[in-house]
Parts: sequence; structure tokens; C-alpha cells
Amino acid sequence: EPTLNAAVALVYLLRHGDYDYRDPRDQLVGQGLTSRGRMQATAAAKWILGNLGPGFALVSSDFTRAKEGLNNSMRTAVVAAG
Repeated sequence: EPTLNAAVALVYLLRHGDYDYRDPRDQLVGQGLTSRGRMQATAAAKWILGNLGPGFALVSSDFTRAKEGLNNSMRTAVVAAG
């Protein structure tokens, strides 16, 4: 495990989960996640909660699928973690 000093920050980039390209609900910022995409996002959220510890920040683009993945899956993972 590398030793980090205060001048170093780790950045993890995550792509949104599988999305429905036929979903017409939001043409400007993209379509929503499929059920598979929601499962992928929840798995990513559980990994984040289990591995990053306190003090992390989550940032999302304005795309529907990205916001849906971040908001809904983090809620699901937090509830599942108890």
C-alpha cells in the first residue's frame, strides 16, 4: 500500500451503467438506466462505500443516466449497508 501525503489526491472515474438508448424521456441530457444499469450502479456504490472510507466526494454529470446511477444507487447501497 503506497504512503500518501497531503499533496496527493486519488481520483476514481466511473462510467454510468447500462442505459436505454430508446428512452425518449430526456432528449437533452440522455436516457435513464436499464435494470441492468441500476444493478451495475448499485454494485459500484457498494464498492465505494466499502473501500473509500470517510471524506470522499461524489460528482456527477447532468446526464439522466449519470444522476440516476449516483442518486438512486447510493441510496440503495447505504440502506443495504445498514
